[in-house]
Amino acid sequence: MHLRDVLDTNISFVHWFAEFLVKDLTVEQLHWQPSAGSHHIAFALWHTIRTEDDFIHGFLQQKPTVWIEGGWAERLGLPSSAQGTGWTAEQVAEMRIVDVGGFLEYMRAVDAAVLEYVRSLDDAKANEKIALPFFEGAYPMLKEMSRGELLAFLCIGHNTEHLGEIQYLRGLQGLKGAPL
Repeated sequence: MHLRDVLDTNISFVHWFAEFLVKDLTVEQLHWQPSAGSHHIAFALWHTIRTEDDFIHGFLQQKPTVWIEGGWAERLGLPSSAQGTGWTAEQVAEMRIVDVGGFLEYMRAVDAAVLEYVRSLDDAKANEKIALPFFEGAYPMLKEMSRGELLAFLCIGHNTEHLGEIQYLRGLQGLKGAPL
């Protein structure tokens, strides 16, 4: 089994699970916050998908993101260049996804593009090391990773972290999380 096969299976699951957790929510449920200064589901979802898009397309492949190529900022009325890292509590509270169907369409486009990239990797390319100078302040142990490690770190690790937040926020609203 090749690394790309393991990544494909796990990233496909994470993408499916993200949509599963939000597809039935109302706009009000997406933006509900348990207290001032906390995240809402829409922010966690948007940040997760935008970060994946930025890293996998903009950073790893050095090409325009799905967000930019598809004109998604304009289509959805969301910031064109930001993805939420370092935002203040006020910025998080103000961020809104009002076109849920449109956002799910963007998510699916990112999913397809990421999986296309994963499936194109041979073992040599997946093992190629990449410097990560922007992580030094926050994650000093992550100065360098292979393409495969970065795909796992972002598309599985980072996304799963925020999907946990989404499940918790669903639970606080009296909604079920995982289907188990």
